[in-house]
Amino acid sequence: MAIDKALPLYVFYLGEEDDKYPNSFAYGAVNLAAFLANAMVLAIQSDACDEHNWQEVAGRYAISNSCGQEGRSYQDEECGEVFSCPVDPDMEMTAVTA
Repeated sequence: MAIDKALPLYVFYLGEEDDKYPNSFAYGAVNLAAFLANAMVLAIQSDACDEHNWQEVAGRYAISNSCGQEGRSYQDEECGEVFSCPVDPDMEMTAVTA
């Protein structure tokens, strides 16, 4: 099983439900652990807990990057019923800082 809907060029391998590959879920678990470890290292190195902005606009990292970088539109991406919910245009977001 692999998740390949989010980015068309990448696949996240989680394992196979096939007796031909008895260790596939172990490989998937290692893949997941490596991904999470890498995310933690990147977050600690750059003191960030969100996506890294790498696309500059006029020499700066634009706030619009939170809506998508490199031509992507995060709002328009769909991952199917299992991985996402339909967009609620009336949803409100509230942020609280300590």
